[in-house]
Amino acid sequence: MSNTERVLYFPEGKIMKTIICDDEKSTCSELEEIILKYAKEKSVSLVTEVFYSGDTLLDYLKREKINILFLDIELPGKDGVMVGKYIREVLEEENIFLIYISSKENYALQLFQNRPFDFLVKPIEAAKIYHVLDNLSSKLKIVHIAFRIKIFCIFKVLEEKLIL
Repeated sequence: MSNTERVLYFPEGKIMKTIICDDEKSTCSELEEIILKYAKEKSVSLVTEVFYSGDTLLDYLKREKINILFLDIELPGKDGVMVGKYIREVLEEENIFLIYISSKENYALQLFQNRPFDFLVKPIEAAKIYHVLDNLSSKLKIVHIAFRIKIFCIFKVLEEKLIL
């Protein structure tokens, strides 16, 4: 199971479940610190959990829904490529924002099939994490606005049918 769980609560919005999975504890700590700092600065509501192996992460994903996954490629047990494939093909989950992190750049073709949101090369830099989270936030706002418009249009159609 997870070794760490930290929650930041803010008055508006839903809480985003953000997972970090890397076998290097220092990378996990650094990444979690950057993500939580970003959340506080941008008033984003999120919870973070940390895993150190692909196997424990897979067990967790079978029971829990998540929104964002920062995933190392080289992990004990199931590696990050296998975890990503499991998420997309077995769980049939396309709504998880999958961000791969690795010290090696030569994984691009293997990762393509898992449709990652982004790929970051270690060492982790706060500016790069902020950029990814800003892009992700923009995408979520667009989806949220589109959903609200769709709901409004459905309501409007129903309202017009009731008047007739």
